[in-house]
Amino acid sequence: MSAKPCRVLILRMEAKASDALEHALAGLGAETTVDDSCATSVAEALEPDVVVIDIDGAGRDAERIASQFADAVPQSAIILLSDHVDDAAMHDALLAGAAGVLRRDVSARALSRTVYGVAAGEAAVPRSTQAMLLEQLRGLGDDFR
Repeated sequence: MSAKPCRVLILRMEAKASDALEHALAGLGAETTVDDSCATSVAEALEPDVVVIDIDGAGRDAERIASQFADAVPQSAIILLSDHVDDAAMHDALLAGAAGVLRRDVSARALSRTVYGVAAGEAAVPRSTQAMLLEQLRGLGDDFR
């Protein structure tokens, strides 16, 4: 049984990275690739299920990009790809509206599963980050009760 195709917008930052993303997501019905100068406008017009953004080529931080797209297309899940994924960047991006941050070298199969997962409402959060988030919640204690 194959999963239902979802609309995926790939943000073009570098031609090489973009071509690799398009190839990895070909089976998901990836609709278009754009450069970052008009990405939010295209995202608003297409209303994709998922926006995949390679943030390293952008020269901007994960939090700012996640926030920009969360505001522009709140119905879309946002996945950021980066060579530099650490707990602090993941935390900031999640708070700003991203569904997750993945390493750029993620396999095509894992990326495909992740895209379907976030389109269905799941988070794309590594286990190490899940543990950090749980510790933070536990630290809040009675504030949630």
